[in-house]
Order: sequence, then structure tokens, then C-alpha cells
Amino acid sequence: MRQVFTYMLIMLVSAGAVAQDIHFVQFTETPQLINPGQTGVFEGTARVNLNYRDQWASVDAPYRTFGLNYDHRITKKKWKKAHLSVGLAAYRDDAGDLGMHTTSGVVSISSTLILTREHFLTAGIQGGVLYRGIDMSNAVWGSQYDGDGYDPTMASGEINQFNNFISPDVSFGFAWNMNQPLGIGPFRDLKVRAGTGIFHLNRPRQKFNLGEDDQLHIRWTLHADAMMGVGSGRSYIVPMFLFQLQGPSTEAVFGGLYRFLLRDAARVTGFVKGGALSIGATYRWADAITPIVALEYLWFRLGISYDVNVSKLSKATGYQGGLEVSLKFIASEGFYWTGRQSKN
Repeated sequence: MRQVFTYMLIMLVSAGAVAQDIHFVQFTETPQLINPGQTGVFEGTARVNLNYRDQWASVDAPYRTFGLNYDHRITKKKWKKAHLSVGLAAYRDDAGDLGMHTTSGVVSISSTLILTREHFLTAGIQGGVLYRGIDMSNAVWGSQYDGDGYDPTMASGEINQFNNFISPDVSFGFAWNMNQPLGIGPFRDLKVRAGTGIFHLNRPRQKFNLGEDDQLHIRWTLHADAMMGVGSGRSYIVPMFLFQLQGPSTEAVFGGLYRFLLRDAARVTGFVKGGALSIGATYRWADAITPIVALEYLWFRLGISYDVNVSKLSKATGYQGGLEVSLKFIASEGFYWTGRQSKN
């Protein structure tokens, strides 16, 4: 009975989820989902991000979200003051027993303008398709209950009025990046990334019922994160912030990590074999506190986080929220040609 109550409460609170986009707590690891202007903004030549989120596992039909981001720099050697980048991203979100799902695939193109050695701007445009589907074969109807209970072999007598559909999707964004030494007190250097994204400019269709037509709200994002070197050279403070607005829904996430180099980068057989450990947390306003642990080694970064629910669902879910895992790979120019890895 408790599971039934929990599931019903979650469905009531998240009834508008179909009108909202997916989200990941580790938002710095989903660059194209937050801002098309982040395409190609990294130290290296190619980047791959994999993401997985399992939300509300305490109920029978949890929400699961998958993400894949790939981006690659081009024309960097030909243009000294600018370069182009291309990216591909795909996402899948599954919700509930009915298999309601959203699948999207997009292509991003960005242009980076180098203003000075410390500052550069990037603008990106993104286009693709958005597919929404639902499987009514698992639906349970009142007419399928007889005197002894539920009989799935009984005809429901219901007419399926829900239709899967596909819509085009267009988004845009720009970002500013800074990387410069500080030498102020204990802070020796500073990297900053900030930007804004505007998603669903063409307002894609979102309703399953052909008799009703509604459009997806435009999603606005504002984000920033930084990395500040502190002390002797092994420690970094990494604050971060994300604000999203989509129709009547808002999301505000802020927090930070403490990043510690496990050992200084040392060249062995032509490769830099450095590593780092990051520990911290974020707070999603009126929803969840999320501890985060991340480990970096060579060209890889593995991040693991878990939501501790503090919203009005906390009693029903036993404070259980969502497990999230991210994996990132970054290749430098040296990875391809010389066997020497540049500092990341």
C-alpha cells in the first residue's frame, strides 16, 4: 500500500514532466544540454560525455535518463583568432509503467572567437529532432477488474487516443571563457565559464492526443562555473551555478567541489599520468541535496552523485532521490599524433 501511495504522489507532483526537459545534477558534464555555445569549449581536440540518471528507484517504475555528448574542434590550426567546432548529442528519458519516453538527437555547430590570451567567446546553434512515445499495452483499466481482482486478458473497451510523434527542434546559445593568473592572496589562477542557452526556439509539439495540440515551452538557461587554484598548487575550489526557466517551471542549482591533485603530472613514456579527486555537493532549490565524488585519471573523469530528497516527496520516498553517473573522455592533439598529453 505504501508503494501505491508513493507512486501516486510522485505522479501527481510530476504530472507536468512531459512539458519539461530532462535534467542532470552534474550539469557541467552535459555541455550541449545546457548551452549549444559550450560545443568545443574544452582543453583538447575531442570530448565524449556519457551520463546516466536513475530517479525515484524506491517505486516500482522509476525514471531513467541517458545522455551522450560528443564534440570536436576543427579549423584550429588554420585560423589563429577563431575556430569552429561540431557536436552530436542524444538523450533518452523513460518514465513509468507505460513506458512514456522522450528521445532526442541534435547536431551542434559553434564558432569561437579568441579575444585575448585570457578571454574568448563562443556562439553555437543546435538543430535536431524530438520524439515522444508511449506504450499503452501496459495500461490497466477499471473495466479489467472482475470480482476476483485484475484480469489482464479482459478487453478494456478503451480506444487508444494517444499517438507517438516526432518534431523538429532548434536551439541557440553563447558562452564566455576566461583563464588567467591571479596572484591575489591564496588564489594563484582562475578559470571561469559562463553563458546562456535558449532551447526549443521553434516550440516543438508535445501532446500525444491528436485532439489537443500544445507546444513545448522555450527553455532558458543561465550557468557559470569556475576553477580557482589555491595554495601550493595541488588544491582547487570549483564553484558552480545553474538556473533554468521553462514555462511555469524553474530550477536553481548551486554548489561546489574541492579538487585535489593526487600527484603532480609526470611524463612517462611520453604521456602525462596525473590524477585528481573532487568531493563536494550541490543544492537544487526546494528539492534535493546532492553529494558528488569525481575521480580523474589520464584522459578520463568519472563522477558519481546521489540526490537526497528534501522536497515534499521526502517522506514518501524515504529521502531517496536519484543516482547519477557521468563519464568523460578528452583527447588532446598529442593523444592522436605524438603520444604526449597536454595539460587538461
